[in-house]
Amino acid sequence: MQQRPQDYVIQQGIDSYEQMVNVVAFIAKAYWAMWGLWGEPMVEGVDRWAKRQREYLQSVRGPSVPQPASPDKLPMPLTSSLKGAAP
Repeated sequence: MQQRPQDYVIQQGIDSYEQMVNVVAFIAKAYWAMWGLWGEPMVEGVDRWAKRQREYLQSVRGPSVPQPASPDKLPMPLTSSLKGAAP
């Protein structure tokens, strides 16, 4: 089955949106990580938001389209080094 030209544009838009979700999540997590332990709940909230966005995008893509590998959690070395540190 041949793909219509607009299908490519739609898929490109979905991929761009997923990239935007990843960038926004990374920047938000970096910001909240600067708050140390007080920002940790917000970092977790950003992770949940990004996960829901990725689940939605997978539902839009449909089961026949493979989803690009994307991490459930973006690496945040700032928060991991603060765990256990005294305030």
